[in-house]
Formats: sequence, C-alpha cells, structure tokens
Amino acid sequence: MNIPSQLNGVVADWVVLNGGANDLSGSGCGCRVCDSVLDRLISESGMRGAIPELVAELRRRGSRVVWLDYYNAPRYAGTSCVVPYRILKERLDRMAAADQGVIVLDLDSVFQSDDLSLFSRDRVHPSRQGSGRIADLVAPVLIR
Repeated sequence: MNIPSQLNGVVADWVVLNGGANDLSGSGCGCRVCDSVLDRLISESGMRGAIPELVAELRRRGSRVVWLDYYNAPRYAGTSCVVPYRILKERLDRMAAADQGVIVLDLDSVFQSDDLSLFSRDRVHPSRQGSGRIADLVAPVLIR
C-alpha cells in the first residue's frame, strides 16, 4: 500500500496518482489527529511532506504528474470527514501552482455523491461508470 515503494524505479512521461484517503480515514471522522496527518502528507504551503517529496522525486526523473483529488463519496457526504479532504485539495493546489509539470484534477467535477451509479456497493470506490468518468477527465490531459 506504500505508494512511493510502488513507484521505485518508475520512469514515465506521465504518472497519475492519488493518495492520502486511507491515512485520513484511519484517524476517524472525528479527526482528533487530522491536522498532524495532513501535515505529514502535505504542509499548509504545499511544499513539504510525503506527497510533495514523492512528486518532486517523480519530477526529477522527468515525469509529469497528474494528482487526482478525491470525490465526495456517498458514505461520507455531509459528515465531518469532508473537511480534511477539502484541506488536502487546497494544499495540493498550492503544490501544483509551484510546478507547471504537476496538475491536480478535482474528481468532484465529474462525480456527484447522490448518483449511486458512479460508486461500487461500498459507496466509496468508483463503479465501472465512475471509473469511466475518471478516465474521461484524465485522458485529455495526457494527450495534449
């Protein structure tokens, strides 16, 4: 499950990633420790933490990076779990603003939490239709 170890030695024109949900959800929706988890993932400035370190390493290898921000899953819509993901998105946007080779795509732009056809039975992961929407959002970035 360790994303950086999955990318050891990977050299590609583009790398499409997302991550952090399990880290944040592991702290529970009460988010007693969300600030420290967020800071370990990506600092408020978007310049430090595990995510910027991974992205910087991929950029050093010559890859451009697409980071997929999370959509609002039906299981968590309207709960306190939404706030840390909003903060994560803001920090990811700051990271991307500092490097033209990094693009953050907001999956909420193609997902609606009340459209259950976009989600698998667990109401968290994308269905085949939801996965198609993700592909339709990412593909134009990769071919331009």
